[in-house]
Amino acid sequence: MTADPLLLLSSADLREIASALEGGRLELRPRISPLSVAQWAAASQRAALASGLEALDMEAPALARTLRLLASQRQALESAVPSFSLVWTGPEHWPGQRLPEVSSIRVRWTRMPRRSCTPR
Repeated sequence: MTADPLLLLSSADLREIASALEGGRLELRPRISPLSVAQWAAASQRAALASGLEALDMEAPALARTLRLLASQRQALESAVPSFSLVWTGPEHWPGQRLPEVSSIRVRWTRMPRRSCTPR
């Protein structure tokens, strides 16, 4: 099952598409061509994005408003849920080398002194 192409777009891309619809730079009629959405989607996703926008069967102002609402909602969710990345920067694995178990790393990590981290 392939994800809806609109869900793969960033909030900024959704807003740019909304602006293009409002400004007449992206036409819904007669059809949206995959080439017209090229700046917002990878080559393999352009046709799906174009047909996904068409499938919503909305006029340009309503579609632009919907995309802006989706972008705002996504941005609110992203800012409400802090995210962080745990990056392993240890030695490379060599044959015969024993790496520590993940559970022992987790125990050591949770016992470390707390420092303030700013989520992305």
